[in-house]
Amino acid sequence: MASDQNNNLSYRERTSVLKVLLIEDKQKDRDLIANYLMPALGEASLYMVEFSTNLTRGLERIKKRGIDVILLDIALPESHGLEAFRFVSEEAPDIPIVVLTGIENTMLAHQTLKLGAQDYLVKDSINTQLLKRAIDYACERKQLQMELSAAEEKKFKHIIDKNLDAMVVLNEGKKILFVNDAAERLFDETQTALLNQNFEYPVEINKNIQIEILQKTGKKVVGEIRASHIEWEKKNDILVTIRDVTEFQKVESLKSQINEYERISKLKDQFLGTVSHELRTPLTIIRGAVGNMIDGIVGDLTEQQVRVMQIANNNVSRLARIIDDLLDLSRLESEKVRINPRQIDMDSFIERIIQSFQIVAQEKGLVLIEERPKKTPSLFADPDMLSQVMNNLIINAMRYAHSKIIIRVQKAKSLHKTEEDDSDALTLSGKTEKNRHATVSVSGNAEYVQISVIDDGPGMPKDQMGDLFNKFVQINRPIGGAGYKGTGLGLAICKAIIDQHQGKIWAKSKQGEGSQFHVMLSHYDEAKIFYANLNHALNEAAISRAALCVILGFVSNIEELYEKSDHESVQAMFEEAQTEIQSKLLRKEEKVSYYSNRGVIMVMVHAIRDGGESLKTKIVGVMSQMKCYGRDREIVAHTSVGMALYPEESDRAASLLNIAYQNAQSRKVLIIDDEQSILDMIAVLLRVREYTVETAVDGEGGLDLAVSFAPDVIVLDIMMPGLNGWDVCRRLRADPRTKNVAIIVLTASMEAGIEDQARSFNAVLMGKPYDPKKLLDCLKKESQARQGEFRF
Repeated sequence: MASDQNNNLSYRERTSVLKVLLIEDKQKDRDLIANYLMPALGEASLYMVEFSTNLTRGLERIKKRGIDVILLDIALPESHGLEAFRFVSEEAPDIPIVVLTGIENTMLAHQTLKLGAQDYLVKDSINTQLLKRAIDYACERKQLQMELSAAEEKKFKHIIDKNLDAMVVLNEGKKILFVNDAAERLFDETQTALLNQNFEYPVEINKNIQIEILQKTGKKVVGEIRASHIEWEKKNDILVTIRDVTEFQKVESLKSQINEYERISKLKDQFLGTVSHELRTPLTIIRGAVGNMIDGIVGDLTEQQVRVMQIANNNVSRLARIIDDLLDLSRLESEKVRINPRQIDMDSFIERIIQSFQIVAQEKGLVLIEERPKKTPSLFADPDMLSQVMNNLIINAMRYAHSKIIIRVQKAKSLHKTEEDDSDALTLSGKTEKNRHATVSVSGNAEYVQISVIDDGPGMPKDQMGDLFNKFVQINRPIGGAGYKGTGLGLAICKAIIDQHQGKIWAKSKQGEGSQFHVMLSHYDEAKIFYANLNHALNEAAISRAALCVILGFVSNIEELYEKSDHESVQAMFEEAQTEIQSKLLRKEEKVSYYSNRGVIMVMVHAIRDGGESLKTKIVGVMSQMKCYGRDREIVAHTSVGMALYPEESDRAASLLNIAYQNAQSRKVLIIDDEQSILDMIAVLLRVREYTVETAVDGEGGLDLAVSFAPDVIVLDIMMPGLNGWDVCRRLRADPRTKNVAIIVLTASMEAGIEDQARSFNAVLMGKPYDPKKLLDCLKKESQARQGEFRF
């Protein structure tokens, strides 16, 4: 407790008499300084002054210790200026130094203070009070600096000691001065055993070196050394950090092995793809030659020769199937195949699949059964690829089924669901489980659609199920006759296709109970897909800090199209427009999406307003050609196109869609002014911004156009002959046909009460000469307020 109280005392409170060393070569200055520090009559002495007449004697006195503060003249004969200060500060790093000089030199004062001097005094300006205060403050500041330095060093030592990396402090001779806890664990030695020992590992400043440490247990540890200079206990030493990278090395080795495996696998796939492609040409020639011989084109063959040629032809066909499978898998795994997902009507899709296999099934004595609800939700997938998956699964089931195959579609709430929920499965009325052949099940509320192909064959051994979707794998199940010799690629191709759709495929089987193959894909939700595409584009634009132009094309008579045409024809119209825009107007990375149920096509490009306007004009041309075929005639789509800019107009998806919608609407403006030049200027300003404009030079003509033209906004001058602007406003508001039209009043008069009068007609007041930008902003605001919002 006493020690803590003592530490809280100032330097002066702990030291009753300060021992001052004055290094000064001039006798007059020595006497003057001594006189300043003499005690007043009757006071106790607070300073004891010693003198050194040159730098050498001063340094010798400092070595003997016992000095509290040094007064140093830096104009000594032996060493001048900063050099003298450096000599003294190196010899007395813990003693405060006050520099004395006969010349006022601001730059020199700044330099000495920067080097560590506590104060800088010009001799001619010194007096008793100033000198005593400078000495006392110098001692106080030095004390604080030393305490802070000690605290920082203690904190630094604590940080090093608790660091998770091993840390060792060495002197210039590489002798160990300090080790932390982590170093003790790494070297498997106590601190006592390590201190003052030579560090036996190589050390290079700011260079990473890998070492191997053999611990007492015989375990080898790989460490990475990095060394840097450090001030340790007032000396220049070396801090060595050693990081245990043993596990990291193992991980890196494993990563290297994985990378090598992936490289070899990629080379193998490339080899298979290249070889398969190159085999197609000679195989085509062989197939043609064999076919010509069988058909007798090159001459008649004996019966035995025909049989031999037929065997050859069958094997050529088998080889062609193998090559096709290899090429398909190679393209899928290299991600060179671009999937084209779209809405698939599951009712017609499943019907086509079942019908294509009916004849083959009858020849094999198999029954195909289709199970699905009355209203099957659509799928979002590539129809050609999904057909390939279904074909492979059904062909595979036909090889092993005894009498029946089941194709089932059922609901699934989660993509991670891998067990069939029998309570959701639909069965045919009067049919037992034994009589189910092929089932496809779908639920109207499902977020995913699960398609299952089930056979009543012999099933598969459990230990072989894990390799089922690998390449070149054939499960050894009993088969009739000579057996089917496949490539073992069909299921691998199915998995690659479903993986590209971000779906799931799996199998269930028990020996003696048949096999089940399940595919799960996302059901079609146009709204979610539409919004997902826009949000993805906005996120990318935000990350890259780029502008994004959102162009929306609207089909205003979409309900008529769906009413008078079939769903597939409307879909085909949107797909055709999408393909036309994507292939002819956009770069590869730019996207076009559509929301056919609401009659919207969306294009997203990284462009500012000028680029967007140019593209918008081209999209107008594409959409003007949109049409579909009804039950008895061709139906033309009525289209309009609008644009919104991110982040200039908004940074939110919903807001951008609404802005684009409002900009796509027909905005009609009627201008009534007796000045033809003003009419012409405003009309030109609005028409280049795609407003539809009509003009009138007087009130009567303007009222007639207000009824026949039905404008969204009327821009009206007040001071006109005949009917003035206020009379026109009064009659517009009195007529039910025009009472809700927006009015912007232009006037050069700003007399008292004019604003109230405009407000009484619910009109916006704008002075002449008008600001074109303000007029455009006002028109946009007034017209949009009457159009409402587009709700997606």
